[in-house]
Amino acid sequence: PTSIIKSSCEVALSRDRAPEDYREALEKNLRAADRMSVIINRILDVSRLDSNTISLNIKDLDLKRLMEDVSRLLEPAASMRHVEIRLGGENIHAPGDRDVLTEAFTNIVDNAIKYNRTGGMVEINVGEKDGFAAVTVEDTGIGMSESERLKIFDRFYRADSSRGLVQGTGLGLSIVKSIIEAHRGLVLVKSEAGKGSRFEVLLPKRSPAGAGAPQQR
Repeated sequence: PTSIIKSSCEVALSRDRAPEDYREALEKNLRAADRMSVIINRILDVSRLDSNTISLNIKDLDLKRLMEDVSRLLEPAASMRHVEIRLGGENIHAPGDRDVLTEAFTNIVDNAIKYNRTGGMVEINVGEKDGFAAVTVEDTGIGMSESERLKIFDRFYRADSSRGLVQGTGLGLSIVKSIIEAHRGLVLVKSEAGKGSRFEVLLPKRSPAGAGAPQQR
């Protein structure tokens, strides 16, 4: 964003221009500044999670109701891309911070919409697995290669196949991982290039302070 703002200013100031040209330059700079603000806030979120300075407001949550809220929030975006969201499963309860977990699941479902195909599907299911609450988000999108899958939680990483599709900071899934781990949970990913991705979040059904984290297998 900073290079866009700088080059836009340089071009606008290189010679006298009509008022509408200056307005166009200012609008471009405003969009770039908005994007820079998003990136800065993302970096601050990661920093707070890393330093454990984020305070979790732990309450008993109905995860299916939480996913209903996430689905409603993202329904307009899905509709614009002609992607259908389906939600199923059980009313499983787990302790967690509603706002923070909503951000994590919104990131996952939003990605499932953005990297889907026109007329595609996002299937969300809430249930149990090995004594843990489990939320799965499966899409019919572009998927990832195995090498991409192994890097998706790295900060600032963006898969080659995604860069030309949507803008992004490469921080969303890193934040998701930090949030879930702060709840002593685990995020599992299965994906195949051209066939979609499946994210599975496992969360303890007891207080994060007293629960053991699920083991990755």
